Amino acid sequence: EEVVKDRECEEWRMYQDEMREHICSGYTGILMGLKKKKSHVFKQYVEQVVATLNHIAADRESLPAATYCNAISLVGDLINVYGPPVKDMFSPAMGQMINEGAMHEDDSVKEAAQWALSMAK
Repeated sequence: EEVVKDRECEEWRMYQDEMREHICSGYTGILMGLKKKKSHVFKQYVEQVVATLNHIAADRESLPAATYCNAISLVGDLINVYGPPVKDMFSPAMGQMINEGAMHEDDSVKEAAQWALSMAK
């Protein structure tokens, strides 16, 4: 029975990671679609998106590279679209996640971290 619980927990973790990855990707698509002329339409949701990202950052130790990459990319996209004031909304854990991402073994995570860091300057 213990093995079943472990497998169920692992399956739940994989499902959760996949959902996080796709949620971040979806938000990025929305931001890029609205960026040029209609970013104001999405602005009311920025606080909730940042809260989601802060939650992901707090749980970053076991994230797959794709989820890590999409979350960090979304941070850069939010700052790019809504400007520097957005970066003040992120938790210290997100800052750590981005800095750790810059040294990640996966090149896509490194690139995303560099993008987010360049937007945060």
